[in-house]
Amino acid sequence: MSQYQEDKRRLASLKQEIKITENQLFRTEKDLERVQSKVRLEKLIRVGLIVEQAGLLDTYSEYDLYLLLIQNRDYLQKTSSKMVSPIQFHTT
Repeated sequence: MSQYQEDKRRLASLKQEIKITENQLFRTEKDLERVQSKVRLEKLIRVGLIVEQAGLLDTYSEYDLYLLLIQNRDYLQKTSSKMVSPIQFHTT
C-alpha cells in the first residue's frame, strides 16, 4: 500500500473517531443537563416544602417573601451550611 493510500485510510479513520467522540460528547452534555435540571427541581421542591412546613404555602405574599429573602440573603448563606435541615428530603 502506498504512503498516500495509508494516509488517506488513516485520515478516514480519524474522521470517524471524531464523529464518534462528538456524538459521545453530545450525549454526555445532554445527560449533564438532565442531572442539573433534576438537582434544580429538587432544590425548588425543598424550598417549597420549607414554606409549607412554615405554614405559609397558601397565605404568603410572593413579593414580601422575596423581599425578606433578599434582605436576609447574607445571613441565610452564612448560616445555612451550619444548620440541620428541618425537612428530611428523600429522592428516589
